[in-house]
Amino acid sequence: YSFSVSSPSASREPARTSVFPPGAAQRSRTFLPPGGSARAAISDGLVSYWPLNDSFVDVVGQNDGELMGSDPDPVFEAGKLGNGIKLDGIDQFIEIGGDESNFDFVGQDFSVSAWFRVDSFDKSWQALIAKGEGNRWRVHRRDAGSILTWNGGNADVPEGDNPPIDDGELHHFVGVST
Repeated sequence: YSFSVSSPSASREPARTSVFPPGAAQRSRTFLPPGGSARAAISDGLVSYWPLNDSFVDVVGQNDGELMGSDPDPVFEAGKLGNGIKLDGIDQFIEIGGDESNFDFVGQDFSVSAWFRVDSFDKSWQALIAKGEGNRWRVHRRDAGSILTWNGGNADVPEGDNPPIDDGELHHFVGVST
C-alpha cells in the first residue's frame, strides 16, 4: 500500500522531508514517543515516497504516479498506515512519472520498501515495483511460486526461507542493494 525508494548518494534539496513507515528509507531514523503513535522522520537520501493514501502523489519528489489500465477509477481501502490502493488484478498498475533517471542506482547503495497485500496470483510473473531488467532493479514474483524476490541490480536474491505472500495479509518488504 505504500512504496519508497532511497539512495544515500542521491542529490536532494534540503527542504524536502517526509513522514514514512519505519524501514522505508536507508539512512533514515524514525522516532516513536513512548506509548505514542506519532511519527517523525529524517529522510536523508529519500528519493521518492508514495503513501498511496487516496492519491498517487510522490510526497518528497516529483515522481507522481498515474493509474493505468482499462478501469480508470481507483479504489482505496484501509491499509497499515492510512489508506492504500486496491488494484483490480486484471490490468491495473501505477506508472511513475517524472524523470526516469531518478531511479538509476547503478553503482550506488539504495533500498526499496513497500507495504503490500496479495490475495492471489493470476499470472506466472508479476512485479510489485520494477525499474526494468538486467542491471536495473525490481521486486517480483519468482517464477510461478508464492513468494517475492529482490533483484538489486545484479541477480535475484535466492528464495531461502521467504514465506508465501499470497495469503490476503499485509506484508512489509525491504530490498537493500549495497
